Amino acid sequence: MLKTLLCTLVLVTSSAAHAQNAARDLHDEAVDHLNEGRITEAAEVLQRLIDEHPDYYSGYRLYWDALGKVADEVAMREHVRVSLAKFERIPRDERTEDFYNAAMVGARYIEDEARKKVFEAEVIERFPRGLTAQIARLDAARDAERPREARSLYIAYMDAFPDNKSWVQLAARDCFGLMAKHSNTFTLDEMVEAAEAFDRTSVEYIPVYGNPTVRFAALVSISTTFLDRDPKRALAYADRGLEFVAEMAPQTDEFDETIGRNFDAVRFMAYAKLQRWAEVRKLARQGPFVPTRSLARLAGLPLGDLPGVLNGLGFEASEGAGGLSFAPKRRAPGKRRRKPRAGARQGGGGNGHGGKARGAGADSPFAKLGELDLTS
Repeated sequence: MLKTLLCTLVLVTSSAAHAQNAARDLHDEAVDHLNEGRITEAAEVLQRLIDEHPDYYSGYRLYWDALGKVADEVAMREHVRVSLAKFERIPRDERTEDFYNAAMVGARYIEDEARKKVFEAEVIERFPRGLTAQIARLDAARDAERPREARSLYIAYMDAFPDNKSWVQLAARDCFGLMAKHSNTFTLDEMVEAAEAFDRTSVEYIPVYGNPTVRFAALVSISTTFLDRDPKRALAYADRGLEFVAEMAPQTDEFDETIGRNFDAVRFMAYAKLQRWAEVRKLARQGPFVPTRSLARLAGLPLGDLPGVLNGLGFEASEGAGGLSFAPKRRAPGKRRRKPRAGARQGGGGNGHGGKARGAGADSPFAKLGELDLTS
């Protein structure tokens, strides 16, 4: 008796696995047709898929989309209505996440918002850690009217789903962006905490999805955000970005030799904010640079206005094969600075050598950099 029962279970399991494999083969065949633009052939395969394997719910949306193209929207909507009527007869405890996804898509296609909400509430209740439940939590954070409430919701999501590296990184990005937009609402420590979460989740994203530009973009955003509120911290994040670029450049073709200039632009502005003019001049002497959108954004200017501002700040334009670029203006002939005579006084004390400390005067183009409003 027991042997017969075990044999029956093996046969049932084997049959189910065979059916699943057959359904997956049909699904893959249809996807190949779709990728090659063969919509009619895809629709035929998908119709066979849902006729032979009505519980393979991933095929329904593909079929409805294909049907809408090879027939018309009326035919597609009618098939959706028939399918949803069949869905309603599926016992609740047999409904999978794929079932609910197909049901919600179908309800949306026939503009039945009430039915869609019923399915959505049910799938969140039955699968509280599923993707639909996660989407609902992220949507609640994005839709929150009060910034502090939104921050709390983002943090709660990140704490609850640390294994979803992609969505956690997006949550950290959106949380930091929200806080940057409402920076007066949050303390500097809270901003730093959000920045560190943004960077950390970007680091964790790379081994899974292999896209280092995610962290590069994060560090550009973070360093830019701190320029006005904490220029020293902006410098620290820009330096972190340069270290990351140097580390990754030999390993990927996604970074070229110019990508680090994004962080040089941040450092340039931060040094000006801190009135560290020697570093400003040092960066300016590194060679010509192109007025990019990133630099315009850092200065809070439209891209078209940037060349005129750079010219006013002491840079001259030159046209080359790569387009317009800027470099520090050269001194006019005959204007070389004369060395003071030995023992001559250069004015009141201040630098320990009988003269005033060298800095940027109020009319200096470098001093004007420190006045730029970078909050927009």
